[in-house]
Amino acid sequence: DPEMARLCDVGRTQLKILKQCIVASFADSRFNATELKELGYAKIGILPLLDLTELPEKFPKRRTLKPVRRGVKLIFVGRIAPHKNQALLINIFFYLKPMLPKHSRLILVGTGDRVYLDYLKLLSRQLGLQSSVVFTGHVTDQDKERMFSAATAFLCTSLHEGFCVPLVEAMKHGLPVFAIPT
Repeated sequence: DPEMARLCDVGRTQLKILKQCIVASFADSRFNATELKELGYAKIGILPLLDLTELPEKFPKRRTLKPVRRGVKLIFVGRIAPHKNQALLINIFFYLKPMLPKHSRLILVGTGDRVYLDYLKLLSRQLGLQSSVVFTGHVTDQDKERMFSAATAFLCTSLHEGFCVPLVEAMKHGLPVFAIPT
């Protein structure tokens, strides 16, 4: 998204200017801390927006990956964008599909980049997955809760996650979470 890239550049320029009057700096992830370091900030603390130290006790017992009668439902929730890497999810599903029950689905929840969405739909069609990969578009919070409850596992191949709230939501629902380190 050229406009988002422009705004990020503006933000980085502003951060360089602000560096002169900063007493302490904090980032919400190692990724953002690295970016601050590259801009000349020193002694960067990482202060996650979510305190995950107490969450496991509040989460339900983790579900297993046992296939359900109507097939496995793998879910990803997030913006449709190249850095969220949904193309890799579709490719992973293509290779898993022969090992999964017949009616298994990959459910991609979210809206975003129209061109990338068209590419993902074309990729699904070329891999013969058009009836197995579901693009929901925007959903209500109630529908999202229902989808998490019905899912078998949460997959995340995002190249960068800021807050990654959907991953925490998946854990809240007791879903096994498969993610690549970001």
